[in-house]
Amino acid sequence: MSRMRGAGHAVVTRLAKRQESGRVSRLLLLLLLLVATGFCPGTSPAKTGGTTSELLILSSYHAGFAWDDEIKKAVSDVLKPEESGLDLCFEYMDSKRIADPTYVRLLHDLYRHKYEKRPPALILASDNFAFDFLRSYRDELFPKVPVVFCGVNFFQDSMLEGKPLFTGAAEEFNAVGTVDLILKLHPGTRELFVLNDTDLTGSAWANSIRE
Repeated sequence: MSRMRGAGHAVVTRLAKRQESGRVSRLLLLLLLLVATGFCPGTSPAKTGGTTSELLILSSYHAGFAWDDEIKKAVSDVLKPEESGLDLCFEYMDSKRIADPTYVRLLHDLYRHKYEKRPPALILASDNFAFDFLRSYRDELFPKVPVVFCGVNFFQDSMLEGKPLFTGAAEEFNAVGTVDLILKLHPGTRELFVLNDTDLTGSAWANSIRE
Protein backbone atom coordinates (compact mmCIF):
# COMPACT_ATOMS: atom_id res chain seq x y z
CA MET A 1 0.00 0.00 0.00
CA SER A 2 1.35 3.45 -0.90
CA ARG A 3 0.36 6.76 0.58
CA MET A 4 1.33 10.24 -0.56
CA ARG A 5 1.56 13.00 1.98
CA GLY A 6 1.23 16.72 1.35
CA ALA A 7 3.54 18.75 -0.85
CA GLY A 8 7.07 18.86 0.44
CA HIS A 9 6.63 15.70 2.47
CA ALA A 10 7.74 12.14 1.84
CA VAL A 11 6.08 9.44 -0.19
CA VAL A 12 6.13 6.35 2.01
CA THR A 13 5.47 2.92 0.57
CA ARG A 14 4.25 0.28 2.98
CA LEU A 15 5.15 -3.34 2.21
CA ALA A 16 3.87 -6.45 3.91
CA LYS A 17 6.73 -8.46 5.42
CA ARG A 18 7.72 -11.24 3.00
CA GLN A 19 10.06 -14.18 3.18
CA GLU A 20 11.31 -13.52 -0.36
CA SER A 21 13.80 -10.81 0.64
CA GLY A 22 15.24 -10.67 -2.89
CA ARG A 23 11.85 -9.73 -4.35
CA VAL A 24 11.36 -7.04 -1.70
CA SER A 25 14.85 -5.68 -2.34
CA ARG A 26 14.10 -5.23 -6.02
CA LEU A 27 10.79 -3.54 -5.33
CA LEU A 28 12.63 -1.11 -3.10
CA LEU A 29 15.15 -0.46 -5.84
CA LEU A 30 12.36 0.72 -8.12
CA LEU A 31 11.58 3.36 -5.52
CA LEU A 32 15.26 4.19 -5.18
CA LEU A 33 15.61 4.66 -8.93
CA LEU A 34 12.63 7.00 -9.07
CA VAL A 35 14.19 9.20 -6.43
CA ALA A 36 17.76 8.83 -7.65
CA THR A 37 16.98 10.15 -11.11
CA GLY A 38 16.61 13.58 -9.56
CA PHE A 39 19.85 13.53 -7.62
CA CYS A 40 22.40 11.36 -9.44
CA PRO A 41 24.63 12.16 -12.45
CA GLY A 42 23.87 15.53 -13.97
CA THR A 43 22.40 16.99 -10.77
CA SER A 44 23.87 20.10 -9.25
CA PRO A 45 25.52 19.58 -5.84
CA ALA A 46 23.88 22.79 -4.66
CA LYS A 47 20.46 21.15 -4.97
CA THR A 48 21.26 18.02 -3.01
CA GLY A 49 23.98 19.08 -0.63
CA GLY A 50 26.29 16.36 -1.96
CA THR A 51 28.43 15.31 -4.88
CA THR A 52 26.93 14.20 -8.20
CA SER A 53 28.12 10.60 -8.27
CA GLU A 54 28.41 9.00 -4.83
CA LEU A 55 25.58 6.94 -3.36
CA LEU A 56 25.99 5.96 0.29
CA ILE A 57 24.29 2.72 1.35
CA LEU A 58 24.05 2.68 5.14
CA SER A 59 23.25 -0.88 6.26
CA SER A 60 22.16 -1.59 9.81
CA TYR A 61 23.79 -5.01 9.94
CA HIS A 62 26.89 -6.67 8.44
CA ALA A 63 28.28 -8.22 5.28
CA GLY A 64 27.19 -11.85 5.11
CA PHE A 65 23.78 -11.10 6.65
CA ALA A 66 21.26 -12.27 4.02
CA TRP A 67 19.11 -9.13 3.94
CA ASP A 68 22.07 -6.76 3.60
CA ASP A 69 23.64 -8.98 0.96
CA GLU A 70 20.37 -8.85 -1.03
CA ILE A 71 20.32 -5.06 -0.76
CA LYS A 72 23.91 -4.82 -2.00
CA LYS A 73 23.22 -7.16 -4.92
CA ALA A 74 20.03 -5.35 -5.90
CA VAL A 75 21.67 -1.91 -5.75
CA SER A 76 24.64 -3.06 -7.80
CA ASP A 77 22.56 -5.01 -10.34
CA VAL A 78 20.12 -2.18 -11.00
CA LEU A 79 22.34 0.89 -10.78
CA LYS A 80 25.26 -0.77 -12.64
CA PRO A 81 28.05 1.50 -11.31
CA GLU A 82 30.53 0.31 -13.93
CA GLU A 83 28.20 1.67 -16.64
CA SER A 84 26.56 4.63 -14.91
CA GLY A 85 29.69 6.05 -13.30
CA LEU A 86 28.03 6.04 -9.88
CA ASP A 87 30.31 5.50 -6.90
CA LEU A 88 28.55 3.08 -4.53
CA CYS A 89 29.82 3.26 -0.96
CA PHE A 90 28.59 0.56 1.44
CA GLU A 91 28.83 1.19 5.19
CA TYR A 92 27.91 -1.67 7.55
CA MET A 93 26.86 -0.50 11.02
CA ASP A 94 27.05 -3.99 12.56
CA SER A 95 24.18 -3.31 14.98
CA LYS A 96 23.38 -6.98 15.58
CA ARG A 97 26.72 -7.27 17.38
CA ILE A 98 26.93 -3.90 19.11
CA ALA A 99 24.53 -0.97 19.41
CA ASP A 100 25.24 0.86 22.67
CA PRO A 101 25.35 4.70 22.89
CA THR A 102 29.16 4.81 22.95
CA TYR A 103 29.29 2.83 19.71
CA VAL A 104 26.68 5.10 18.09
CA ARG A 105 28.79 8.11 18.99
CA LEU A 106 31.87 6.48 17.48
CA LEU A 107 29.94 5.86 14.25
CA HIS A 108 28.85 9.50 14.30
CA ASP A 109 32.45 10.70 14.62
CA LEU A 110 33.69 8.28 11.96
CA TYR A 111 31.12 9.34 9.37
CA ARG A 112 31.68 13.02 10.14
CA HIS A 113 35.43 12.61 9.54
CA LYS A 114 34.94 10.46 6.46
CA TYR A 115 32.21 12.37 4.63
CA GLU A 116 32.57 15.97 5.78
CA LYS A 117 34.47 17.00 2.64
CA ARG A 118 32.78 14.60 0.22
CA PRO A 119 29.09 14.24 1.08
CA PRO A 120 27.13 11.76 -1.05
CA ALA A 121 24.41 12.74 -3.48
CA LEU A 122 21.94 10.30 -1.94
CA ILE A 123 21.78 7.94 1.06
CA LEU A 124 19.98 4.59 1.14
CA ALA A 125 19.29 3.56 4.75
CA SER A 126 18.53 -0.12 5.31
CA ASP A 127 16.49 -1.09 8.39
CA ASN A 128 15.66 0.70 11.62
CA PHE A 129 19.11 1.24 13.12
CA ALA A 130 20.37 3.15 10.07
CA PHE A 131 17.04 4.96 9.69
CA ASP A 132 17.01 6.12 13.32
CA PHE A 133 20.67 7.14 13.10
CA LEU A 134 19.96 9.36 10.11
CA ARG A 135 16.85 10.85 11.69
CA SER A 136 19.08 11.94 14.55
CA TYR A 137 22.20 13.00 12.65
CA ARG A 138 21.43 13.54 8.95
CA ASP A 139 21.16 17.33 9.26
CA GLU A 140 24.48 17.48 11.10
CA LEU A 141 26.50 14.93 9.12
CA PHE A 142 24.87 15.10 5.68
CA PRO A 143 22.99 18.41 5.41
CA LYS A 144 20.50 18.60 2.53
CA VAL A 145 21.35 15.07 1.33
CA PRO A 146 18.18 13.09 0.44
CA VAL A 147 17.54 9.81 2.26
CA VAL A 148 15.72 6.76 0.88
CA PHE A 149 14.96 4.17 3.57
CA CYS A 150 13.86 0.55 3.36
CA GLY A 151 13.11 -2.30 5.74
CA VAL A 152 11.81 0.04 8.47
CA ASN A 153 9.50 -1.69 10.93
CA PHE A 154 6.80 -0.03 13.06
CA PHE A 155 6.91 3.14 10.96
CA GLN A 156 4.79 6.11 12.04
CA ASP A 157 4.19 9.25 9.96
CA SER A 158 5.32 11.34 12.93
CA MET A 159 8.85 9.94 12.49
CA LEU A 160 9.30 12.21 9.46
CA GLU A 161 7.95 15.41 10.99
CA GLY A 162 10.57 18.13 10.47
CA LYS A 163 12.63 15.71 8.32
CA PRO A 164 12.54 16.96 4.71
CA LEU A 165 14.06 14.88 1.90
CA PHE A 166 13.23 11.54 3.56
CA THR A 167 11.25 8.94 1.61
CA GLY A 168 11.13 5.17 1.49
CA ALA A 169 9.43 1.87 2.19
CA ALA A 170 8.15 0.69 5.55
CA GLU A 171 7.50 -2.94 6.43
CA GLU A 172 4.28 -3.93 8.14
CA PHE A 173 4.07 -7.13 10.16
CA ASN A 174 0.53 -8.36 10.76
CA ALA A 175 0.97 -10.45 13.91
CA VAL A 176 -2.77 -10.88 14.52
CA GLY A 177 -3.44 -11.93 10.93
CA THR A 178 -0.55 -14.40 11.01
CA VAL A 179 -1.76 -16.04 14.23
CA ASP A 180 -5.35 -16.14 12.92
CA LEU A 181 -4.14 -17.93 9.79
CA ILE A 182 -2.15 -20.45 11.87
CA LEU A 183 -5.22 -21.23 13.98
CA LYS A 184 -7.40 -21.52 10.90
CA LEU A 185 -5.03 -23.99 9.27
CA HIS A 186 -4.29 -25.83 12.54
CA PRO A 187 -7.38 -25.40 14.75
CA GLY A 188 -6.04 -27.77 17.40
CA THR A 189 -3.07 -25.53 18.20
CA ARG A 190 -2.65 -24.79 21.91
CA GLU A 191 0.92 -23.49 22.07
CA LEU A 192 2.81 -21.21 19.69
CA PHE A 193 6.62 -20.92 19.76
CA VAL A 194 8.27 -17.84 18.25
CA LEU A 195 11.91 -17.98 17.11
CA ASN A 196 13.32 -14.48 17.21
CA ASP A 197 16.45 -12.34 17.50
CA THR A 198 17.39 -10.46 20.66
CA ASP A 199 18.39 -7.26 18.81
CA LEU A 200 16.33 -4.04 18.70
CA THR A 201 14.13 -5.16 15.80
CA GLY A 202 13.56 -8.61 17.29
CA SER A 203 12.54 -7.09 20.62
CA ALA A 204 10.10 -4.78 18.87
CA TRP A 205 8.57 -7.70 16.99
CA ALA A 206 8.23 -9.67 20.23
CA ASN A 207 6.37 -6.78 21.86
CA SER A 208 4.10 -6.47 18.81
CA ILE A 209 3.27 -10.19 18.92
CA ARG A 210 2.49 -10.06 22.66
CA GLU A 211 0.18 -7.09 22.15
